[in-house]
Amino acid sequence: MKSKFTKFALAAALGLALAFTFTACGKGGGDVKLLESDTWLENDITAESKRVFEYDEQNRIVKISYYPSGEHKTIIYSADGSVTVENGSSTEKFGTEKFVVNGNIITAENSYYKSLAINKDGYIVKSEVSYWSSESEYKGGNLIGEKGRSLDGTRTSQCDYLLYDDKKSPFSNCKTPKWLIQILLTDISAGKNNVLNWNCDSINYAHKYEYNSEGFPTKLTDIKENRIKLFTYRGETQNTAATPPQTEAKPAEKASGSTLTDPRDNKTYKTVKIGTQTWMAENLNFETKEGSMCQEENLCKVFGRLYDWETALKVCPKGWHLSSNEEWQTLVNFAGGKETAGKKLKAEEGWTTYSECQEYEDECDGECGCLKFGEAESGNGTDDYGFQALPGGWCCGDTGYGDVSWGYYGYWWSSSKGSSTYVSILSYRSDDIDVSGLKRGDWHSVRCIQN
Repeated sequence: MKSKFTKFALAAALGLALAFTFTACGKGGGDVKLLESDTWLENDITAESKRVFEYDEQNRIVKISYYPSGEHKTIIYSADGSVTVENGSSTEKFGTEKFVVNGNIITAENSYYKSLAINKDGYIVKSEVSYWSSESEYKGGNLIGEKGRSLDGTRTSQCDYLLYDDKKSPFSNCKTPKWLIQILLTDISAGKNNVLNWNCDSINYAHKYEYNSEGFPTKLTDIKENRIKLFTYRGETQNTAATPPQTEAKPAEKASGSTLTDPRDNKTYKTVKIGTQTWMAENLNFETKEGSMCQEENLCKVFGRLYDWETALKVCPKGWHLSSNEEWQTLVNFAGGKETAGKKLKAEEGWTTYSECQEYEDECDGECGCLKFGEAESGNGTDDYGFQALPGGWCCGDTGYGDVSWGYYGYWWSSSKGSSTYVSILSYRSDDIDVSGLKRGDWHSVRCIQN
């Protein structure tokens, strides 16, 4: 793996940027080729990382959504040329950044970017962030070299010998300013063409591309990292190796008499077929000698047991297996996408009722209690498909149940892993579903899917 500084030199400091995805484009660009889908697939092809792009009528990026994390950036363009970037997720706001261009200087109103300078072609040539400064050199619209140093003088970095193809970059027709793309995106590419080879800190890297008939890349293979990226453009069929597009499905009939008896302990579980998949319609409640826990037996009969990840991988009965991240995504897509699937998959009872705080105590910035709550709202779902997702809570290592326990949140293990293991998360306060990478030391629920 590359060091933190090396990664930064290949990203924000370098001003290198690869395109990702969009789902909708405004009017006025119907015949313009715009990137629609771009998904990294890791070397085991089970973990994937995706960004979704939305554009305005001028083909400028106005929103970037990140999957599987569920985070997003909203980009607002002002008439005076300034740009505001709002960061957040479906449940909270992370912060706002504002960038103002005055000549060849970009003023950044945040704590990360200190100073940025752009050349006549609109590329960042000098930058200083909270711990790093760099200078970049361009030729013919492509980055050809970069030198960077840490502000405390402990590290320097040099990247050069960048070789490009003569094809079109995925963002050829995007009207977002080049400097802003460099700030928004943090993956390797630069300029108007696609980077093939480069050397950074005496380490050689290489990309191999496949192209469509119009000269746009459709597949990138990162030779050193042994992973691939798939590109799809507006109006084209999505690559079958990537996550299927989200389409609203008609509600399926709820489970009717379909059951599974686990021969290991003779417990019986409801099952349900949703689309092409057959799932258990209950959380697993099989007791193992190690790697599972139950807070109270009467609770486990309803919410199931919690498992560590190693146990979860092998705990499903014969003919069934721990669902993968891809299988979870197929379910979410069938249920209409992450923004609404949570409500449709949650059980009709068992989730905590909640009230939003409408007025905090000012003197302690909301840390010491709420003065006024809104009306109580149910955390339950509509259970459109009979999946009956229930909030089994979570547990941290050997410390027992955490502050977030049964009734509030549901966490379900996935067999997929990257730098961490993916978990599907439902909340009593939200209608969406989040798929995030979490540490393997936690304990979560298990939903088995038929082989």
